Amino acid sequence: HSVLEAWQELPDLEAVRYDCALTLAGTRAQAADRLWEPVARFIRETPPDPTSQSAMWAMAGWARFLASHEEEGSSWMARARQLDPDLPYGAVMEALALLEESGFFQPGAFRIGLGKFQATPISPASPAQEAARGRAEALLAQAAGAPIWGRTMAEDLRILLDALRAFMTGDFAAAERGLGNCVSRPAFGGIAGSLLTARGQVRTFLKRWEEATSDLAEVARRRPRSGEVESFRAMLRHAQATEGPPADRQNGLHVALAHYDRSLELHP
Repeated sequence: HSVLEAWQELPDLEAVRYDCALTLAGTRAQAADRLWEPVARFIRETPPDPTSQSAMWAMAGWARFLASHEEEGSSWMARARQLDPDLPYGAVMEALALLEESGFFQPGAFRIGLGKFQATPISPASPAQEAARGRAEALLAQAAGAPIWGRTMAEDLRILLDALRAFMTGDFAAAERGLGNCVSRPAFGGIAGSLLTARGQVRTFLKRWEEATSDLAEVARRRPRSGEVESFRAMLRHAQATEGPPADRQNGLHVALAHYDRSLELHP
């Protein structure tokens, strides 16, 4: 429990990972490294027993992944699984990293024409996404066998995988239910931004404009320099203006254009 409490005090590296300026300049890892000392202290100060060490390496591995040291982060998560097979954190965090890195959380597309908005799911998944899903499900099976919270955490991840499958095949109502079940669960705290991005797209597809706006505004708060997020916000407002009453259309298109401009500014 003390390890989990210490983890809550660590810096949030999500904004760094999704900062377009750092990505384009090739300095994302260096920026994250400047925030790394609290994580290093967390590693040093974790108690030496196998269970505490296993939880620590799983969480530090996720932080290393966010800091753009993906291979090292994966190796730390694997170490977590070896240190205490009865604890599922290593397997769960490694599965989440696989899904994140393969682009599993951005599987949708929009088509916006004159007076018409259409959601277009991308199905089937790409080979990379299918491989990541297969590996994630193998890790999930391992996590399910862990007697310390394993079955509960593995079930949480299965709900997430099912929600993403529904998203990719166009079953948006099922996708929204599953993503909604996952957003508030502690197991997914590290990928909350990605879950909200996916749910914001789903709600756009369902023409639930206000809820989609709320989800994507929260993602923008977490990732203030992400061109991708601004692009999603632009498409949302564009779709809403296209589908909405003519009296609101002009203002909606102006707002959409501002988001498109911001997206291009961040990621030319």
